Amino acid sequence: MTEKLSGESTLFWLMTRNNLAELYTEAGRYEESELIFQEIIEKMKTLLGEEHPHVANVMNNLARVYRIQQRYSESEFLSKQALEILTRTLGEDNPFVAATLNNLALLSELKGEYVQAKIFYRKAIIIAKKALGENHHQTQQIIENYQYLEQKTQ
Repeated sequence: MTEKLSGESTLFWLMTRNNLAELYTEAGRYEESELIFQEIIEKMKTLLGEEHPHVANVMNNLARVYRIQQRYSESEFLSKQALEILTRTLGEDNPFVAATLNNLALLSELKGEYVQAKIFYRKAIIIAKKALGENHHQTQQIIENYQYLEQKTQ
């Protein structure tokens, strides 16, 4: 099959590849997931532009791989880039912004930067409650993460 994929088909293919990379991450196949996420980011930037929320989503996924591998500076760099893109494109009160702040909080916590982690968690909780409601599973997860850190630092 040598026909060229349309933009929509290409995006579907990239999202499918993203799902595969997420499965590799869950299976501990970090080198493979990293390579796939990097490929997706580059192709999505070409297809959708550098400031697209899908690009930021995959950046967050790659940042998670880096966080798991304790590659904290790379994880932080990508997470902050993703946060900037999501805030500009979707607004500050978006659930994806809350999720990214939660990721940054987790990273700060791993680095022992508890004050900064709490700041990220508090912002994420406010946004998640506003955007999703207090009983949403994502909101509850962020609250649990924050409460765990509070207990750990008392």
